[in-house]
Amino acid sequence: MLQNKVEYRAPALEKALDIIELLCKSKQPLTKKEISVNLDKTVNEIFRMLEVLKVREYVIHNEAQGTYELSLKMFELSNLHPPIKRLLRVANPEILELSEHIQQSCHLSVYDQRHMLIVARQESPYKMGFVVRLGARIDIFGSGSGIVMLAFNDLETRNRMLESSGATEEEKKFVQQEIEKTLKDGFYVGDSPQISGVTNISLPILSIHGHAEAVLTIPYVTMNATTLHHNIIDIDKAKIFAQRAAKRLTESVGGKWHLPEV
Repeated sequence: MLQNKVEYRAPALEKALDIIELLCKSKQPLTKKEISVNLDKTVNEIFRMLEVLKVREYVIHNEAQGTYELSLKMFELSNLHPPIKRLLRVANPEILELSEHIQQSCHLSVYDQRHMLIVARQESPYKMGFVVRLGARIDIFGSGSGIVMLAFNDLETRNRMLESSGATEEEKKFVQQEIEKTLKDGFYVGDSPQISGVTNISLPILSIHGHAEAVLTIPYVTMNATTLHHNIIDIDKAKIFAQRAAKRLTESVGGKWHLPEV
């Protein structure tokens, strides 16, 4: 029979968890004094806990201001836990099917350490195309996948990701404009800032709360059907196939798909 009562106490662990939960809920960094007051503990009681959390990189200490805030380590660790694990198990056959339908390459990326990390990819079955290397990191502010990750997250998470990305004020302004359009459309389509002739089509893989767990992207290469003598799937049809795949991947991780049909 389950009981709410904790039978075995671990005071040090409980203090550390209390600190993490407090910093998670706080909208701004806190000093040791503020943490101690909020937790009804003395500064001496929480000092060693904060030092350990700092060394283990769960919190960031701003020495100049004397404040503490959560790092992104908890977010990074969550990517190693379901539903991301479940997503990767089903991703390869799904992106293989998508690639065969559209005759283009595609890849899956997640947020990791200020960048989008390529965790699965599928090359085009056709003799030419563009593919991103598995394990590559791309800027969150300069990619379709990054804009989708930012768009389909809550404002606080979005701001934290963007601030840590190293984006310039001009880049942040561009991202904000693209975020608004992406939220309205339910997907991102735009010229690749790195490769001429490539159009990024990016859609979110959503959680039960509607936040992006990962992003599916097609680096769509524009081809000339008259000279290739090859059946070309146009970009509008590619968007439809991509959305169907993103919806199935969302459902595979128990997420909730709520975006308008392409």
